[in-house]
Order: sequence, then C-alpha cells, then structure tokens
Amino acid sequence: MFKLVVAAMLVAGACSARAEVITYDFSASVAQISNREGDESFDETVIKGMSVGIGNTVHGRFSYDTSAPVWGGEGDYWKVYLNVGALSAKFDNGPTIGDRPEPYTTLLDTSNNYPVGPGHWLDSFTFSSYTSSPGEYLYVQLVDLTGKTFSNSAIPEQLTLDEFFQRNFYYYMNVGADEVHVRAEITSLERVAAVPEPETYGMLLGGLSVLAAVARRRRQV
Repeated sequence: MFKLVVAAMLVAGACSARAEVITYDFSASVAQISNREGDESFDETVIKGMSVGIGNTVHGRFSYDTSAPVWGGEGDYWKVYLNVGALSAKFDNGPTIGDRPEPYTTLLDTSNNYPVGPGHWLDSFTFSSYTSSPGEYLYVQLVDLTGKTFSNSAIPEQLTLDEFFQRNFYYYMNVGADEVHVRAEITSLERVAAVPEPETYGMLLGGLSVLAAVARRRRQV
C-alpha cells in the first residue's frame, strides 16, 4: 500500500508540474504608420522591401519566463525583467520581423496601481524586443487605467485582452532613411498550451511504471 501511495504521488506531481515559460499568440490590425516624431503619417510604407499598409493584419507570438529575476523598477509599483523570452511577428503578405540571427534584448515591464493622475492607477504589461544593429524594435503593450487588472507587479501568468484599455503592437525601425514607426491594435490574444519538458514525461512514465509493477505484484499475491 505504501508503494502504491508513493507511486500515485509521483504521477500526480508529474501531471501538475507547471511550465515556467508562458507563450501567447496575437493578431493585430495596422492602425497608424508614421515617422519618428509622429508628425507625419502615411497610408503605406515599405519594410524589408515589402509593402505594409493601414488595415494590414499582423500575426505574432511572444513568450516569457515567469521565473526571471527582477532587473529594475520602482518599489512595488513597477518591475522590470531583462532577457525573459522572445517576440516575433509577421505582416500578412509582408515581412517577418524579430527573426534576425543577431541576438535580441528583451525587456518585460509590469506595473500595478502605479499613480499616473487623479483617479487613474496604471496596470500595464509591456514586452519589448530590440536589436541595435540595425535598429529594430518590437513592443506588445497592454494598459489598464483602472488599476484592477493585476493584484501585484510580478510577472503575470494570465493575460485577458478585454481587461485592458490600450492594446497595441508597435514596430519601430531606425536605419537612416528607412526609419518607420508602425502601430497596430491587438484584436486577439490567445495563450498557447504548454508542452511538457522531457523531464516531466520521464517522471510521468516512471510513476506509471511503478503503478503497473505494484498492480502486477498485487495480482500475483
């Protein structure tokens, strides 16, 4: 009986193991194309030799590690985590961005009840990815001005799009005359089911093997 209990605990532990890397897929619609200062807007631009225009759809994915250590911030209001995951996106019938072989630096900013003005407390989730050569920047930014989305400023394990007032994906490219800024409004956000690590499968199979051995022994008795 003792072995049976231990085996059951092993299987339960393997099945309940929580993945530390969280991944989301998103879609967004291009709402604005402008220059760096934002004082000149365009209906269409060229990125990596391909045309991108207002209304084009962007499909992207970002992932982050919930066990990442705090890198900076301000008290309990705001925390910053460095190199926590990856972010990439592709414009429909257009270029893929965030997939260069050069290493990207990623930052995750989270804030909870950050005072930003009378009657407004900021809850926000900002995932950014950038490389300096050439300058390419990608952002997913979700903002709630009620301060009710998050219970603290730790890395969130669950994001619900409808809870945010602002829901944007940004792409900036600053390479001389090719400078362009694109803002797209995020229309869907879906968490990707976690794939268990090989170690988790090993624990599960081990637990099942023990259970099978115990069952055989009980039949023989």
